[in-house]
Amino acid sequence: MVTTGDEKKWYDQTFWIVFFLIVLWPVGLVMMWRSACAWNTVVKVVVTIVIIGMVVLSYQMSQAVLAAQGTIS
Repeated sequence: MVTTGDEKKWYDQTFWIVFFLIVLWPVGLVMMWRSACAWNTVVKVVVTIVIIGMVVLSYQMSQAVLAAQGTIS
């Protein structure tokens, strides 16, 4: 197999980074920050803040549901 040498590894490709950000966000965040991704640092910070915000919101919503059901005191 002949390669040109400038091909990216699968974990450095934008498609896989976005895929893992959606499917398995912790892995996607690590891949986004450590890879040779051509994304600007501002974009990386915004994506990280959005994902952390979604996780916090999800946790708060689950606590509200449990409180409404009377499961938590």
